[in-house]
Amino acid sequence: MPRLLITGPPRSGTRWIALALRSAGLRVGHERLLRDGMVSSLAAVDDFYYVNQVVPATSSLDFDHVWLQTRDPLLAIPSIAKALRIDFWRWQEKHTHVPGDLEPRLLRAMLFWTSWIPKARSRHPEWQYRLEDASRLWPEMLDRLGISPTTNAPILGAPGAHGSSGATPVTYSDLVAIDRNAAGEVAKLAHELGYGG
Repeated sequence: MPRLLITGPPRSGTRWIALALRSAGLRVGHERLLRDGMVSSLAAVDDFYYVNQVVPATSSLDFDHVWLQTRDPLLAIPSIAKALRIDFWRWQEKHTHVPGDLEPRLLRAMLFWTSWIPKARSRHPEWQYRLEDASRLWPEMLDRLGISPTTNAPILGAPGAHGSSGATPVTYSDLVAIDRNAAGEVAKLAHELGYGG
């Protein structure tokens, strides 16, 4: 039985946490299932985006642990707007009903972000944490997995504020200027997840 599924919105550090867990000796895949589990934003739904990879429906698997990982939406949303490809936007449309060609892109990303987190929550995570707290929570993560923190490599250096996309962070004022209602939904959900807003 796979030990671990971590999911959440895209651009929330799933690749980084997968590498960190591998440094502790776990065979977890990023966007694919390996012996010990998978870290994937796409696992929020059972319709996997990477059609060339064989991934069973995650809802049919009994994971020992399911975690929800989030990242500050003021960092994640501009990264979503900048980094996700048009074929992804077409794919996600059938799950969120956010038009894949909606402009401006930041509005599309806001609507997607607030739609995707409930999808990830539908996996019934036993634990949710913020990417920004992952380094501090590293000993607890390993303890939850039954791994001794003293016998494994330390967590990798914390991810940068810009992530791998290099997107510039935004403010809530920036989001409000695009769409007040969408920005309000982002702020409300962000507050639930422990971010200011």
